[in-house]
Amino acid sequence: MSESNEQRYRSLMIVSPKLYRYITDGLEEEYRIHSYDLKLLGKKVENGIEVIVRHGEYFDHEVTHFFKTEEIEEGHPSLDTFIKETGDTARKVLIDNYFKIMAP
Repeated sequence: MSESNEQRYRSLMIVSPKLYRYITDGLEEEYRIHSYDLKLLGKKVENGIEVIVRHGEYFDHEVTHFFKTEEIEEGHPSLDTFIKETGDTARKVLIDNYFKIMAP
């Protein structure tokens, strides 16, 4: 029996608590996006961790990125770039969803 791609991903909190905390703290501080607005998944691969961030009303919007182990350990600027890009996208989607709900 083969395992689907989705089943290999687990909560990023389990895969890399440090990376999970860095991403959630960054999104909360800069964009006021809380961890319950997101699904953060990850899987360890040979040289690092592949991350999937899902957001939106039904978590149907997705951002994927690969981080090398060294980037995670050293707090590389690529982490901040990822948080900025993800935060901008997620904030726009959350605002759009809010106005869809509030529209008569």
